[in-house]
Order: sequence, then C-alpha cells, then structure tokens
Amino acid sequence: MTDLPLIGQQLIELGLIDAKQLNLALTLQKRRKERLGELLLSLKFVSEIDILKVLAERFQIHYIASGKLAAIRVPPSVLAMIPAEYAERRNVLPLVYDSEHGVLSVLANTPSDARLLKEVELLTGCREVNAYLAMRPTIQAAIGKFYRGEAQGVAELEEESAGQGSLLPFDEASREAAFDTGELVPTLGGLRLADEVAAASLLTDNVFVETLNVLISLLEMKNGPMRGHSASVARLAKRVAEKLGQKPKDVYFTVVAAYFHNLGKKPDLHHTLINQRTEKDLKLAQKFYLAPVRLIESAHFPRAVPAILTHLFERVDGKGFPDGLAGDAIPLGSRIIAVVDAYDDLVRHPDWAERPVADIFKELFSYQGTCFDRAVLRALFEVVREAQDATVVAVGERQHTILLLDPTGATHAHLVARLKEAGYRLLVARNTDTAAQVFRQTKVDLVLSEPGTEPLNGYQFCRALKTNAATKDVGFMLLTEQELPTRMIKMGVEAGADDVFSRPLKQELILAKIKRFLMARPEPLAAMQAQTTPQKAAVTGSLADLSLVDVVQLLSNGQKTGMLTLTREREEARIYFNAGLVVNCFYHDLDGETAFYALLEWEHGEFLFETDVTMPERKITLSTPNLVLEGFRLLDEKRAGR
Repeated sequence: MTDLPLIGQQLIELGLIDAKQLNLALTLQKRRKERLGELLLSLKFVSEIDILKVLAERFQIHYIASGKLAAIRVPPSVLAMIPAEYAERRNVLPLVYDSEHGVLSVLANTPSDARLLKEVELLTGCREVNAYLAMRPTIQAAIGKFYRGEAQGVAELEEESAGQGSLLPFDEASREAAFDTGELVPTLGGLRLADEVAAASLLTDNVFVETLNVLISLLEMKNGPMRGHSASVARLAKRVAEKLGQKPKDVYFTVVAAYFHNLGKKPDLHHTLINQRTEKDLKLAQKFYLAPVRLIESAHFPRAVPAILTHLFERVDGKGFPDGLAGDAIPLGSRIIAVVDAYDDLVRHPDWAERPVADIFKELFSYQGTCFDRAVLRALFEVVREAQDATVVAVGERQHTILLLDPTGATHAHLVARLKEAGYRLLVARNTDTAAQVFRQTKVDLVLSEPGTEPLNGYQFCRALKTNAATKDVGFMLLTEQELPTRMIKMGVEAGADDVFSRPLKQELILAKIKRFLMARPEPLAAMQAQTTPQKAAVTGSLADLSLVDVVQLLSNGQKTGMLTLTREREEARIYFNAGLVVNCFYHDLDGETAFYALLEWEHGEFLFETDVTMPERKITLSTPNLVLEGFRLLDEKRAGR
C-alpha cells in the first residue's frame, strides 16, 4: 500500500485530480481499506481510462476497460479452470487458454501480484499465467456475467464508460493488442489467441440482450418503485428457466420476453396474476396486456417471444385470459415470468418492504395450482435460497440487518428487491426519528441513507451514529439519485460515512460494496457475548397470539441464545438458538431439520424461551431464513397432497 500515494501524485501531475481530491480520497481510504485508484473512481474524480492508463504505464502491462466487456467471450472450458468462488474472492477471471503452450491469460486488478499468479498456476496446472489489468468493479461484473449469466452489472458499467475507449496498451507501439469484435489478440510471445475464443451461450454473450437491458433500464429510470423491475425479472427468469431444464434457445426467448413484459404499460398500474383485486384492475390488465406485443411486432421476433408475452395472464387452473389456457398448455416462459413478476412486485411493494422473504413465498405458495405452476414456484424458491446461501457463505451465517433511510419509502425499491433476494434483513425508515427508534429496538449492521432526511439530514445522522460508542461500528453509506458535488462527498466522508454513492447508482457495485464491508467488519462485542455468556432470562407466550415462525424470526433477528420450549397438550418440543441461529431441534424421536419442519404445523400451544441452558450438538446447518423457507415449501407440498 506504500506505493499508492505515488499514483495519486502522478494523477495530480497529469492534471487529472487536485490535491484536495487526493487528500479526501486518502482520508476515506483509511476507513475503507480500498485501493486508491478504486476510491478515486468511485468518487468520480477520475475516469476508469485515466486510472488504467497510469497503472498500465507504471506496471508495463495491458489493460481492459469495462466498455469492452460485452465483446469478450470466454469458453465454458476456460471458465471451469477457475472455480467461481475463488474468482470472486481473489478478483480474477480466466480469459483464454493456449493449450499448446499451457498459457492461461486472466483478468486481475492486481496483475503484478506474483503470489496471485502463482496461486492460479497451482490451481489450474498451467505452465504460465499472464495477467491483464482491470478495475475491481469491472472484474466483479465480468464474473457475474460469465459465471452467473448476470448482464445487469456489465450494462451499468458500459453505460458509464461509453465513449471512454476499450483497451489501450501501455505504449502506442503495441496498440494492436486490442479487442476487435470480441477477439483477444495478445502480443505476448507473438501468439494469436483469437481462435481459442468461442461463445459461451446465447444469453451471456449476446450483445442484443445486453443492449436490451440498457435500453429497458433507461426507459424505467423514472418509474420510481418499478425502476429496474424488468431487468430483475429477466435475471431471475433466466435462473428459473435453467433450473427447470429449458434449452438454451428457450431460455433466451424467455429472457427477451421478460425484458419486454412491462413495455408500453402505465408505470403506476403494474398488474400481476395476484394483484388484480377489483373488477377495475382486471379490466385495466385486459386493456394493456398486449401493449408489449404490439410495440415489438414490427421487429419480427421469433414467434416464441410474442407467444410468451400474450399469455402472461393465463392461470394454470384455466381461469385466466386471453384464451383460458390451463396447465402445460400455457407456454413455460409465460408461467415462469408470471411467477417471477409477482415475486418482484411483492418484494418492492411498501407493504412488504420489511416482511421476510419467507412471508413472500408463503403468499406465493397460497396461489400454487390456481394462478401459478407448482414446479415454477419451487424452482424460484430454490433460486432465491441459493442466492441467500451464497451470501451466508460470503459474509457469515448470521442474517445481517440493513436499515434503509428513505424519506419517500420507494426511491430505492429496486435496491430493496436485490438486498432481500440476497438474504439480508431489511428495515425501512422515512425519517431519522424512526431510525433512532429502530436502533433502540434491534441491532443494525449497516445504514443506507439518503442525504436529504429529516429532522437530521443524512450527514448529521451519520455523525451522530459514528460519535456514539454504542453505534460507532455500524456501517453507514450515503446514496442518492442526484449528482453530488465534491464538497457534498467531502461532507459525507468527514461525517464518517463508509461510502458515498451518487447518480448514476449501480446496483451491482452497491451490493458488492455492502458484501465486502460486512465480510471485513468484525463481529461486535455484544454479538460475541451473546454466543458465550449465559444470561438468566425467560420469555413466555401463546402460539395463538404469535405464530411459531414469528417467534423464531424474532429470536433470530434479536440474535438470541437459548432454548425455546413448545408445549401442546401432552406434547413437548425444544428448539435451540445460538446467536440467532437455529442449531438443533427435538420433537418426539425426531431431531434437526426434520423435527423443525414438523413443528411448523403447530397452530396452538405455549412457548417458553430460556437463556441459561446447555447447547446440544449442532445438527441444523441452514441459515434461519432458509430453514423457514424450506419448511414453508415442504408444508405447502404436503398440504397440496404431493
């Protein structure tokens, strides 16, 4: 890290930043422990190309900017050489492999790191590893694109970097080493590797889909709570379609239809299969359902795309429109989008903002066999659960709580959807008085706040938290749809903010920064004490007043350690918690997850929670939110007679 100020000095000498901007970035660097170049870029003091040029010249290497991500194609065989978990953790992406010479070319944000290159050599068995320079957000977006088929992060970076260029070598003489229509032509050793590059799939490498993502996102930019809705639906629809075994061509058609499904409809009248509450809602849905089909008909898309769009309001019980199709007669793409559309709508709705994902799936499963296809619902459930498990692996088993301070309650609905999907517990406050009450009632790990809050503004509230011994370790990130001048960013840094995001907001970058912060943040002393210090306390109540799921979620959110005893007539069961995690359960001769799932059928009884207990062996490894989700799924299947 000692050489980073030299880079800052170079940028000053080139006239790209001034001393005040450098000092502000260095102040923030001490707090965030990030590379100086990435900080200057995130603060919008310099462009990506400016940073890459300076670094490339200094380390005598080639670089790749985000503007060319859509053109890069990585064969699945090359991706398989580096596991996704390692790629994400070490910020490295395999690009091309020369099998004849055993040379692997990778993208890295620390290409001069000899230890990293040696690790990759050992991991892949390659004779040699050559690295190209890229910024961390570029690599993370590329990892999302190639390993998980996520185009959103790539589109966001391309939108910002438009016109900045793509790849420039460290000197003019080697400028021929560039990407041209997706071909990588390194000059190292005179080896041309373009022939090794092939399309990974119709979706992940189709420039049209990524362009479509940008255009639809721009159209939804001012749609308030529905901003980013179509991109979210397309992303989840792709995963569900793959989970159900659709062929790549059909996955492609489903995703294209998902991007178009809301096109031409009034943004304040978003209809799904389950929110048509009145006759007026039904008539409006029938009036506008063909709008996307009419808008794209002159483009002559494959027939499957308009067919999917036409039948989005068919119900599996045959009571939908326009044709009253039922079951498998409804195109699978239509059934997939209908489920995902309803899920994303609920996640964004203010009435559901603070409800756990388990409640949303409980609502969706109540419509299985009538509105929704059971297999599609289960596939979506598994996709969301896998996403939450990935977050648990990355940031720890405990479910982290994020407080969103948003005066309107709807400005960041698109981000709310992604945070909940990732498995975070989300609380929403519209003013700082309410936010202060939240802190008195529950433990918060991170605050996301608009600057223009009341009665304290975001800067004042941040300073109040950071100067309070009880809350000084809570993360605080400012975010706004407005462009912030340097002085406002400086105010945020001086107030103690861990990060500042301004227009254009990039979901993927914000999510990555949140995950990175929570991974690096040490567990507070109170949380560690909860795991090790027994406390003599007992809480009692009735399941008639508070359901078992509500009790479990309250204990989990409060990170409680102890034993929950349930009694019903002559039956007794015990559920053990350690720092909010359900670690074991006993009911009759059952234990572990099996016992817990059986208890979800209890609708009456008494409960007693005690903290002065001895912990049994841990047999439940699922995170508590996913344990509840899986229990709901099994219970619904049982009730459906499956």
